[in-house]
Amino acid sequence: MQQLEPNYSPKTVTVDGLQATENSWLQLFPQISIILGFFHVFLGLKPRMTKETKVIFATLAEKLWNCYKAPNKNSFSQRVRRFYEWARKNELPTAILDR
Repeated sequence: MQQLEPNYSPKTVTVDGLQATENSWLQLFPQISIILGFFHVFLGLKPRMTKETKVIFATLAEKLWNCYKAPNKNSFSQRVRRFYEWARKNELPTAILDR
């Protein structure tokens, strides 16, 4: 792309969660914001669940997909905030909260 448009500089990129992909984008565009694709966030949660938190995985998955199905940006933001509050209240591991 830079050969076609030398000033090309994307602001964001959605990636699959692989560190090599993120590193490549950051090397080309140091100021870019990396966004992890929603589906990949979901896929990455189950392996991070502890023995204690696996019992609420179905609820977690339902609440997370409810965020994804929001009809607009404001609703999505609100649902994500409520989801995060629920996750903290249920003392989910930091590895899950960070994701």
